[in-house]
Amino acid sequence: MINRIKNILRFVKRSAVYAASLIRFGGFKCFKVIKEEPSLKFQYFLSVCLVAKNEALYFREWIEYHRLQGIEKFYVYDNESSDNTFEVLKPYIEKGIVDYIFWPGDKSQVSSYKDCIKKHKYDSKWIAFIDIDEFIVPEERQSIVDILKGLPKSVSQFLIGWVIYGSSGHEKKPEGLVIENYKYRGVDSENYRPSRLFKPVVNPRMIIGVGFYMFPHSFLTIGDTVDENCVKQMRGERILSKNKIRINHYYCKSKEEWLSRCNNGDVFFGKKHKEEENHLETFNYRNKNDVLDFAVERFVDAVKRKLN
Repeated sequence: MINRIKNILRFVKRSAVYAASLIRFGGFKCFKVIKEEPSLKFQYFLSVCLVAKNEALYFREWIEYHRLQGIEKFYVYDNESSDNTFEVLKPYIEKGIVDYIFWPGDKSQVSSYKDCIKKHKYDSKWIAFIDIDEFIVPEERQSIVDILKGLPKSVSQFLIGWVIYGSSGHEKKPEGLVIENYKYRGVDSENYRPSRLFKPVVNPRMIIGVGFYMFPHSFLTIGDTVDENCVKQMRGERILSKNKIRINHYYCKSKEEWLSRCNNGDVFFGKKHKEEENHLETFNYRNKNDVLDFAVERFVDAVKRKLN
């Protein structure tokens, strides 16, 4: 009974937030957006928006991997990196693959996402909002592009479920690719339920709210939010199916990389993220290596060829 009451209260709260956001967005504007959508033409079908800090070591693999998945454009917001992020990205910037934006400030994720939506919502039909430790992995022969093209016209947001990877026993950063070095992932338990989380691919013109419940994991949108089976989602109320597509979230990596990440702070929660106050304790809690998983293995050689 208590859980039922809590669920009802959550539903009421989220419905109120949605209604308030819709009112702020404006009824006439909403009608205009829906009406103009079928006639729009886009430079890109699928792009990615990312905010990162001191992630130069991982950019080339992450970009080349997602180019293989059909992503055409990368909007990269650099949150005051002190490594060689710009130098690594420069060849991609010169080719027009990456738009690079230096984006200073604490807790920069919400503001950078708002900027990307405002500036590029008419450039790309869909934009994925993921992090550099997240890799979109199709489980079947269909690509993310194929799946998006097959969605009903009423869909404005597609949620992709997480699977969380541990350190695979690495204390130090190993040589080679992230997707080949970290093969063990966690499974849900009573006290650890990462599979409830997800990341969005969204029609940016349909966004009416940024920075609400579960953000940056989903947006408030006009239209339907669905999972891979086109089941409508009420802001992530259920564990998402991951039989067709998922996100491999390399959350921990090696202990060395984890500690380095903690020292950088968090682009959403800020430099003094409470979860990172005890770095090793958090690492031990998150570092789950229950299942050997080869789902991404088939892309390793292709990524290596691109990098070489």
